[in-house]
Amino acid sequence: MKKFFIASLAILGVLAVNTPKEARTEEPLADNSLEVIATPEAIKEVALRGAPIAIWATLEHGEMLECGECISYVEPLLYNKDARVREIAAWWLRRRIFGYAEVALKVRKVIESDADPVRRAAAANAIGEFMDPGGTKFLLKAASDTSPLVRANVLTAIRRLNDPDGAPAVTAGLGDGDVSVRRVAVEVATKLAGFKDVVSVAKLLSDPDTVVRGKAADALGVFKAKGSVAGLMALAVNDADEDVRVDAVNALGEIGDPAARPTIEKALNDASSRVRDAARVASIKISAI
Repeated sequence: MKKFFIASLAILGVLAVNTPKEARTEEPLADNSLEVIATPEAIKEVALRGAPIAIWATLEHGEMLECGECISYVEPLLYNKDARVREIAAWWLRRRIFGYAEVALKVRKVIESDADPVRRAAAANAIGEFMDPGGTKFLLKAASDTSPLVRANVLTAIRRLNDPDGAPAVTAGLGDGDVSVRRVAVEVATKLAGFKDVVSVAKLLSDPDTVVRGKAADALGVFKAKGSVAGLMALAVNDADEDVRVDAVNALGEIGDPAARPTIEKALNDASSRVRDAARVASIKISAI
């Protein structure tokens, strides 16, 4: 029996040695040599003839490449009709230790005096994407541009810079005669550091554009503007647009003024299920205060 036991152990040992181990899948090690760094020739070529996705990829892979000759190829992309191209071109140019300052000065001249409003709008966009702290004063001047396209892009750039000194342009935009500018302005109002002109936002609760009214209601909820509760209550039950009523009810819930309870109770019987759902949430928020 003892010999049999020893023999069995020997056989098991042989089997253990010769039995294939269970295969395991392991993550391959990253090969940094596979990272393709853009060459000056590639940047020049793609800037002249590349599709937006190719331009983006090439410039992104050329982030660390110092190529003075490439700047004159990439600079025109700041005025490309594709927003993605304009964004990546500004991103690449602002990383150029040598040459960026000259490009930034040219962009400022474009927004000040170029005859083409499309180019002025693109210049405003570039100032924002450059994260140029010295660009705010140029944006403030352009906030009164004759073109609504320029004025709207100025506000977007101010939001990108997030410079509180740009607040006057936002206030002006809230009262702009063009609806596209007002839409951008009321959105920027909640994003710009230090913006406090809640009164100008509240005036937009009576705007003829439904999108502007809804955005204004949403902004007042963000500001927790108790002085706007009466106007929001009127929208919550009387506005013909479902989205506006939803935004108004949500804002009342964010503000949390108990005076809004009767209005929210009415909203619980609204014909729209979305308004009723918003009213339930707003009711809970006010009750929790």
